[in-house]
Amino acid sequence: MLMKLDLRAALFGACALFSVASANVLADEVPLVTGELWSKSSGELKKAYLIGVANTLQVEAAYQGCESAAR
Repeated sequence: MLMKLDLRAALFGACALFSVASANVLADEVPLVTGELWSKSSGELKKAYLIGVANTLQVEAAYQGCESAAR
């Protein structure tokens, strides 16, 4: 019984350590969106991005069964 408690405490400690470590990694990966990249992009790249967004919206609407997706 004592061994099970030690194992649980060790697992809890390991999980706590990994959650703290992963929270720091995730926080570092989020870039700040300023619009600078968009304003420096070419017209072709902007058009490709907007077409991709429109396609994504159509797919989401089709999965949800909206009738406007068929248009």
